[in-house]
Amino acid sequence: MPESSPWDDIAVPGADFNVRQVAVGTAVPCFWGRDAGGACLFIVELQGDHAAQYRKNAVTVNGIAVDLRAGHQGQQHLVLALERQVDRDLFEGLCRTLASSLELATDSASALAVSLAHIRRWKTFLSGRSQHLSIDEVRGLFAEIVFLMALIDRQMLSSAAVEAWIGPERSHQDFIFGNTAVEVKSLSGAERSSVRISSEDQLESLNDALFLRVYRLSSLADAAGARSLNEIVTACLDFYLTEPEALRQLFALAEKHALVLYLSNASDTFHPKIYAFQNGKQCSVIVGSANLTHGGFYGNYEASALIDDASGALMASVTRHLDALVADRILVPATKPRIDAYEREYIIHDTCRKVAKKRAQKASRTEGPDFTILADLLELMKSDDSAHGFTAQKTGRKGNLRQARRRLAELAALSSNARRDFPSKYDALIGLFHSGGLHRGKSRIANHPGQFVAAVADILDRRNLSPAEAFTVLHRHFGAITGAGINLLTEILHALDNKRFAVMNQNAVSGLALAGIRDYPLHPTKQNVSAESYARYCGHADTVRRSLGLDDFTELDALFNYAYWRETEEDEAAT
Repeated sequence: MPESSPWDDIAVPGADFNVRQVAVGTAVPCFWGRDAGGACLFIVELQGDHAAQYRKNAVTVNGIAVDLRAGHQGQQHLVLALERQVDRDLFEGLCRTLASSLELATDSASALAVSLAHIRRWKTFLSGRSQHLSIDEVRGLFAEIVFLMALIDRQMLSSAAVEAWIGPERSHQDFIFGNTAVEVKSLSGAERSSVRISSEDQLESLNDALFLRVYRLSSLADAAGARSLNEIVTACLDFYLTEPEALRQLFALAEKHALVLYLSNASDTFHPKIYAFQNGKQCSVIVGSANLTHGGFYGNYEASALIDDASGALMASVTRHLDALVADRILVPATKPRIDAYEREYIIHDTCRKVAKKRAQKASRTEGPDFTILADLLELMKSDDSAHGFTAQKTGRKGNLRQARRRLAELAALSSNARRDFPSKYDALIGLFHSGGLHRGKSRIANHPGQFVAAVADILDRRNLSPAEAFTVLHRHFGAITGAGINLLTEILHALDNKRFAVMNQNAVSGLALAGIRDYPLHPTKQNVSAESYARYCGHADTVRRSLGLDDFTELDALFNYAYWRETEEDEAAT
């Protein structure tokens, strides 16, 4: 007896379609349905107009019609229609896993993105075309990639190694370096010590030297240290992302072969270390510290957990997470403009690493103030045309200062409704500041709205205070407010007068240290910073500002942040 399906009890309508809602908890309604022609449907109901998003990311699938249709009262419907009833079981699997993935969506826009990304993953499976390599082809490709990795391990630039690899272009030989050609062959464990030349063309070379490199490979999936083709290809892709030219070579390969290349599109560091493998029904997941690099797998001391995922539940969770990253555009398909943009960032980061090395060597020998390192960083920052560069930061921060002064005045004006109105107004204020961690303390500060409002009103009523006097006014109020630290205190003073009051936080203290001024605690607190030390700090900061030719403490703070976060990113990239 055939197994039942969700479409069995839905009648075929005379027009339009009949539906039954899917019983899952999703942000948008989903329905099983049938149209007037009897076709099985899966429908996602969306609020608003998403035509532009759909056109930009539309996907076509062999055997399934995907369409965005207008609905009632400003609604739209993403409709999946099965074209061949014989594929109903596959279509049901796609729809059920799509419904599960939609539990991660938060609104109609993200639901559409999740849906299209999920359909795209099924496209190859439902396309009716075999994408599999034969056993011999897998073995040959594996050997070529092992040779490629060996070249990189021996300090050849990855861009040069990829350029030399011409095997995927069906050339007579697999690698050509200048006037030297290399043919790579593999032997299985069952074969004798001889290789097969498939064509006399492989022995014909226009180069002066032709070499043969042979790898003996055994199919021992359970052996310690065994590696699959998927694993080794992933390792190469991860390594090449560090060099733009190699990235371009991979992008060119992706246009000719079954390879999908994604780039991180996140503003935060994208640094996951999860490796998920599936072979038939067998699933394994590795979670740990190791990067997918030679050092991560061979030279470093690492700690990782290998999870035998017998049920496949963890593998499914990882897959849904990656689907969500694609849907949320944290991961985006590689394109030429994106690679060009990456190269611009790469050049900046590469320069930063060189500056950092020079900076560390010089700073370790410097006694007393020296502004050379900060001057070099300022020059680098001014050449950076991104949102992190000097011009963009100067413009954005000046605008934030004007808004922050208005927000402070609004807070000072709160009276009887302070507890009700304070959270939103305080949140708007700290969103204009640049010290890290301010949002972490806002719930504790919200417990003292009256005291905070009194502090702001007090400082706004005073004029022409020295740094020590202004610090004392706010410190007296902030002493009893948990979560109101030196970074917040000095951000407020700086917003009121950015030519007299400098921001004091970990970034800024680290920035002064680059100038050889190391008189202040790396983590400033209400306990280890006094009015006198803050006044002295402002004096040192002003000396640095004038030496670098900066207009005010706002520009100096932007430079300190640039230096700090570039150094942090370099440290993270090395881990």
